[in-house]
Amino acid sequence: MRLWDAQTGTLCSILTGHSKGVMTVAYSPNGRWIASGGYDKTVRLWEVDSGRCLAILEGFQDAVHCIAWKSTPSGTDFAVSNWDKSVRTWKVVEDEKEKEVQVCLQWRSTPDTLVLSNTLIQGVQGLSGMNLRLFQQQRGADHPNTRGSLNR
Repeated sequence: MRLWDAQTGTLCSILTGHSKGVMTVAYSPNGRWIASGGYDKTVRLWEVDSGRCLAILEGFQDAVHCIAWKSTPSGTDFAVSNWDKSVRTWKVVEDEKEKEVQVCLQWRSTPDTLVLSNTLIQGVQGLSGMNLRLFQQQRGADHPNTRGSLNR
């Protein structure tokens, strides 16, 4: 991938790493990162200023076809979907002291599973009926964090 300066037309960086074609690229809302995904079944997080690859997310069963960042000032959360009909949300966590960046899985949903990690689901709207039932089954229907509404 090539990163160009839109005002001057100057090539800023060549982002090398994907072993197959790239299908999706998205800038973070804070403008600091780019996430890319493609046919090599990986997502890569790039630092815009340096062009350095900060993280490689693997374990996808099929090509990654869409990345979307959550529109917040911090710009640290993004969602990834791929051809196996799964969706995963990730959070970029910076360790200022160590000068490191980690990308942590927050949530994953496939057609028949729902996996949450450090996520509050109370009051969530738009869950599929299958995911709400799976979550209630795992946590118990009376658990306070299983309240949500179905996608209608």
